[in-house]
Amino acid sequence: MQLLRTYMACSTKNSILAVLYLFIGIVLITPMVCDQVYGADTPDFVAKWGHTGSGDGQFNGPWNAAFDSRDNVYVIDQRNSRVQKLDSNGSFMTKWGTYGSGDGQFRNPMGIAVDSVDDVYVVDLQNHRIQKFDSNGTFLTTWGTYGAGNGQFANPVGIATDSYNDVYVIDRYNHRIQKFDANGTFLTTWGTYGAGNGQFTDPFGIAVDNDGNVFVSEKNNDRIQKFDFNGNFITQWGYNGIGEGHFISPSGITVNTHGDVYVADSFNYRIQKFDTNGAFLMMWGSYGYNDGQFSYPAGIAIDRFGDIYITDIFQNNVQIFTEFIEPEYVLVDIDIKPDSLENTINLGSKGMIPVAVMSSETFDATTVDPLSVEFGSRGALEAHGKGHIEDVNEDGEPDLVLHFKTQETGILCGDRESHLTGNTFDGQGIKGSDSITKVKCK
Repeated sequence: MQLLRTYMACSTKNSILAVLYLFIGIVLITPMVCDQVYGADTPDFVAKWGHTGSGDGQFNGPWNAAFDSRDNVYVIDQRNSRVQKLDSNGSFMTKWGTYGSGDGQFRNPMGIAVDSVDDVYVVDLQNHRIQKFDSNGTFLTTWGTYGAGNGQFANPVGIATDSYNDVYVIDRYNHRIQKFDANGTFLTTWGTYGAGNGQFTDPFGIAVDNDGNVFVSEKNNDRIQKFDFNGNFITQWGYNGIGEGHFISPSGITVNTHGDVYVADSFNYRIQKFDTNGAFLMMWGSYGYNDGQFSYPAGIAIDRFGDIYITDIFQNNVQIFTEFIEPEYVLVDIDIKPDSLENTINLGSKGMIPVAVMSSETFDATTVDPLSVEFGSRGALEAHGKGHIEDVNEDGEPDLVLHFKTQETGILCGDRESHLTGNTFDGQGIKGSDSITKVKCK
């Protein structure tokens, strides 16, 4: 199949002609460099791994990436017919796969996913099957043959796992999603050919959020569809174009821990971010070979720290970005110097500042992890171990009293309040503030 696409998305400035040959066909692209401003809050470029080649840590068609519980990165190295495993710093660890149809061999591997026990699932496109390995690349099992029946595939491309280790596969030319258990037992399927809700034309990328919602990118319909874990349609967004929320042949898709959706908008040479219902949040990227630019962003994955990994099959590298996301806090009441009405602070003192985290009808201060608490602009830590429990305001509710070294808090002469942050034992963030008055302020 030969597909000619000329995308006159922006100006013709610095246009080039790139040719991508894959089993799925030949794509001729005329990319246009866009002078677009994406905003000041877009992720920062951190690092770039790899370049063209077949050696360890080199790539030839890196389509997708996935992470295990130890922050190791698994990259589909398509035209080298292998998977490479790297540590979190990009250092090569191991690899597996050669060209062929035997166990552990590949013919155009595409998608990759890792489950909760660090088993690795690889979509073997031209062999029309899924292969499963342990984290070191030892072959475990395989399923799938060419066809349109349950458990059969016609050029599978994308794959994702959920919290139950069920496996979702994009069955591309059957225009459907198939769902299996971790051993490859067929569970359900949904989708038919078309452009309506729950229909697909060239589905490609797939991701599952923490609530079991399933997100699918469609190259030819230029949109994202959202389903529940049984395949019931929820919503959809996007159509062909270059504006916010528009796509030209979207490929990879992933979801962060907050439920935000990131899409590799391949022929717009950018990444777009949405909330779980498709509301546009941000985008970044343009055509080029510099840091933060793309020539074909294909896959996208997010590690447990929120860092974003983009595989580029023309640049043959992985680019990494970091995004600051404001934590979700519970606002709590704190009382600086509970025995003082004016909260006076002697900035010349080498003593302690007591701070109480107050309980209320809706918050139990004894659930706060004292070791996680930071106070003041410098983030002073609790100086007396784990503090102590005391009913500070005599309301019958136990409060948590902590102590911080004055010189470590970072309180300055002009400050009129100071802040405390921390986490509960189950990971919920907390934040509180109280007014202060300074003495001996130079």
